[in-house]
Amino acid sequence: MLTLCVVLLSSCKKDSETGSYIKFKMDGNWVTWKDVLGEVVPEPGGTQSDFDFSAHSVGVTEAFALGIQVNGNFSTGTYTPDNSFLSLDYTKNANTPNFTSYTGGGIMGGSDTRYEITITSITDKTVKGHFTGSYLRNISDNNDLLKITEGEFVVPRVR
Repeated sequence: MLTLCVVLLSSCKKDSETGSYIKFKMDGNWVTWKDVLGEVVPEPGGTQSDFDFSAHSVGVTEAFALGIQVNGNFSTGTYTPDNSFLSLDYTKNANTPNFTSYTGGGIMGGSDTRYEITITSITDKTVKGHFTGSYLRNISDNNDLLKITEGEFVVPRVR
């Protein structure tokens, strides 16, 4: 996921070219970023597939990444930790030695960071959807929580 984030952050297209965005509510305030890119990838052997996307703020000071891994083909529907492997990650002070990483969604952050992601449309050009959840947990300090409670996205596909 981190590799995807780095690659995608360095190659994001502008919203005026793609119509892409992610909009999410963080600590009660709406945030919208327009630099976002994703991919839908079948795993070798065809038994699993992944959807991953990364987005970043203007100036690349903050970054958000979401990943879903499922058995079989990735399709529209609702994904939870009960039917998929989810990860949500947020980085503050990206590209600095003082960065802070938060994670959750049903893995690593603990079951209380549970998220639900609904994919509403998949085409050869975009993936659209929305999500709800509670918060992400700082990977270095379990008491430091980042509330990201809902959001929506239109993600252009690189593959």
